[in-house]
Amino acid sequence: MEIQVRPAKDAKDAYSKLSALEVWGASKWTRQLASEVLSEMLDPHPPGTVRKDTKRDQALRWMCSQYGPHLVSLAGDLGGWEVLGLTLREMIEEERVRARRKS
Repeated sequence: MEIQVRPAKDAKDAYSKLSALEVWGASKWTRQLASEVLSEMLDPHPPGTVRKDTKRDQALRWMCSQYGPHLVSLAGDLGGWEVLGLTLREMIEEERVRARRKS
């Protein structure tokens, strides 16, 4: 079986990263057909809708790209991601206190 999906302009990039099976999630009827023929329920991937990253999402993605190796290393040194989260929280609080003092 074959389907042809024509994603909207903004969705083309997102669709280029989907597997062939995931593209079957483009519409309700293609998901239904896939569930009957392939015996598999698929997640929806409507071609006209794309979730746009917020500024926060973009900033966090950049932060992970830029500082990911340092964070992974620090998590290893501290004994895990939970401890890293607590450590980062403390560091952020210290910076906030410093900033308030300067104001």
